[in-house]
Amino acid sequence: MTSKVNPPPLLDRLGSGRLPVLPSNTPYLLKVLSNDQLDFRELAEVIEQFPTIAGRLIALANSAWSSPVETIASVEQACARLGLAVVRSTSLALAVAAAFDPSRCPEFDAERYWSDALLCAEAASRICSLGRRVDPLEPAAARAGGLLHNLGVLWIADRLPQEFGQAIQRIQASGRELLLQQALQDLLGFDQADAGALLALKWGLPSELEAAMSLSGEYDLHHQQPMERVVGLAIRLTHELREEQDCPQEDPRVELIGLDVTDCELLDQVLGTQAQRLRELARTLFV
Repeated sequence: MTSKVNPPPLLDRLGSGRLPVLPSNTPYLLKVLSNDQLDFRELAEVIEQFPTIAGRLIALANSAWSSPVETIASVEQACARLGLAVVRSTSLALAVAAAFDPSRCPEFDAERYWSDALLCAEAASRICSLGRRVDPLEPAAARAGGLLHNLGVLWIADRLPQEFGQAIQRIQASGRELLLQQALQDLLGFDQADAGALLALKWGLPSELEAAMSLSGEYDLHHQQPMERVVGLAIRLTHELREEQDCPQEDPRVELIGLDVTDCELLDQVLGTQAQRLRELARTLFV
């Protein structure tokens, strides 16, 4: 684990001990979405138990983003139209987003947050699929870790909108040389990794997801579990893509995960193609 938390001060600062409440059965949905073995029909049967998510998926399948040839009328049709990768990421994003309301913070950029989260999820899944040393981590589990890794940001923007706004203003004033993590530490004494670790602990999430949600900029390569290496590299890839940089082949996690030059070139190509489409998806769902 890369981040340690001191729960009482964190809870007090984030809202007098009031934790965000996940919609009913979300842990079950998360477990299902982390299973690579489910097909369209089985996944649809589970999602149908979550009417709000089912409705949003059907609407997305019928939207201009999906551009269907004919009307989509069922969750199973929506799953087939959107593809398992989009269904997994979108369903999980919609489920956890319901626990937060960052709209009270004008500086919170929902499109950027969710497009980065969706791209990180895609990157983590593909890294896991390509890697030769990440067993027993499944791509679907890596996708969930990539999507949820920055959930602490949502909690802080929701419960401390003024302070989060001040952190963003400091970053902008620095010409974006100041990282969000440092800006939050300076203002609050904790950051998104601390908040994410506490959320995962209090929600009783699996240890793999707790590891992803507590990732910080510092890491010990030889004491990280596969989820931390895969999602940590996916976070860096997401940042490099935003800055129009290539896959960081010199990153030691590349070799430890079992990637080679060809894998890195493929990641650059595939994720570069996906980036704009995922930004549009984030805009469709959350803006």
